[in-house]
Amino acid sequence: MAQKRHYHEEILIKRLKRTILAVIGIPVLVIAIMAFFGPTVASIFGFVSIDRWTKAPGDTIAPTVPGFRSPPGSVKDTKITLNGFGEPGSVIKLFINGPEKQSTVVGNDGTFTFQDVELINGKNTLFLKAQDQAGNESEASERVEITVDTIEPKIEITAPEKDKTVKNLNERVLIQGKISEKATIRINDRLAVQKPDLTFEFILGVKQGEVEVTVEAVDEAGNKKEEKLKFTYLKQSE
Repeated sequence: MAQKRHYHEEILIKRLKRTILAVIGIPVLVIAIMAFFGPTVASIFGFVSIDRWTKAPGDTIAPTVPGFRSPPGSVKDTKITLNGFGEPGSVIKLFINGPEKQSTVVGNDGTFTFQDVELINGKNTLFLKAQDQAGNESEASERVEITVDTIEPKIEITAPEKDKTVKNLNERVLIQGKISEKATIRINDRLAVQKPDLTFEFILGVKQGEVEVTVEAVDEAGNKKEEKLKFTYLKQSE
């Protein structure tokens, strides 16, 4: 009788163990199956996209090389504004005479602006680099040189002589001179042409009497200088 009772107890214990294993094992198995095959099965029925579980490959492509838009060759101020173009959303780094000085983000229109860029007197070498959100950095842009020039151009009027009398028949006087550097020249508000050797000539229409001439020179940096000349004109009789 005791043996029979013991036999039944062993059977109950085995059944209990199997039940416990089933309760624990089935959920574990279901979880494992879902982990490996769930995305595929779900995607088949259109519940989710399989791409949701697919990790995108790393971005290793550098952004396009940025560039300056119409940088000045010379300026008269040590603080300027610079514009440029680059890949939208990328960070543009500005390097001046070696170190990085400023950074900004390219807008959706592909342009950017640096405000209050500080330069040193004399020549400055500038270039750009772009960096995207993944940390990829572009090659350096083309280098540009900007010269800070605060010195006014010098004007030398060589003809006619100051306070002298000019006589001729045609009521015209040849104004001649030289500027110390390349500049835009105006004589009595009229544009004059500067020659490669920095000299200029201009034929000015005059009337009898005292004539006042204003020579204005504006260099490439925007520095302006004026010189005035007075002389007397007499029309010769034929």
